[in-house]
This record gives sequence, structure tokens and C-alpha cells, in this order.
Amino acid sequence: MEEKNKRYNFRLTAKDAFFLDRKLAKNNIRFSTYIRDLVARDFNRKVNYLNPMPPKIDGETQMELNKIGVNLNQISKRLNQKKEGEYSIELVVSLKQLIDTIANIQNQIKDVQNAN
Repeated sequence: MEEKNKRYNFRLTAKDAFFLDRKLAKNNIRFSTYIRDLVARDFNRKVNYLNPMPPKIDGETQMELNKIGVNLNQISKRLNQKKEGEYSIELVVSLKQLIDTIANIQNQIKDVQNAN
């Protein structure tokens, strides 16, 4: 991909800025990505660089995700230290619970995104 080193600066009315901000939030994309997409479409170029921003999450959810990540790392470390066939049922159950929790959080994030 080509280096992006050309900058543009322009002004919008408050109303136009409001609608632009709403469009970016609704589509969960960055301003620069949106502009590049518009330019590419205008010249019928294929767009391969859409990078949606991750959804915003509250502090409580962030802490919960962090705890899950720590637990996954601990389980992975234990599983990697064991020889094949030595896996304990507790590790397998813990891993299943974490996977279920992650799936639940993913569904909640999708619900929030769809509500917006």
C-alpha cells in the first residue's frame, strides 16, 4: 500500500460536522478511512483498507475483559507445560467457561452496535 503523506484541511458548518460525526459513529469508522473510501469510489477503485474502530466500552467491561485475558494466559501456560493426555478436567472446564463468557460479551457488544 502506498505511503499516506498528503494532508488536507477543510472547514464544515456545525450542521455538516454533526451529520459527518453521526455517519462515522454509525458505521464505526475513522474520518480518514471514510474520506479515502469516498475518493476510491469516485475513481471506481477497489477499497481494501476499511478499518472500523473498535467499539467503545465502559471501564467495568474493560476490567472484565482484562481478567478474562489474564485467565486465558494462565490456562494457556498450564496447558503448554503439560504433556499430551495430562490435561486436568479443571483446566478444560475453566477454558469452556471463559469461551462462553467471551461469546456472551461479543453478543452484548453486537447488540449495542446494532442499537446505535
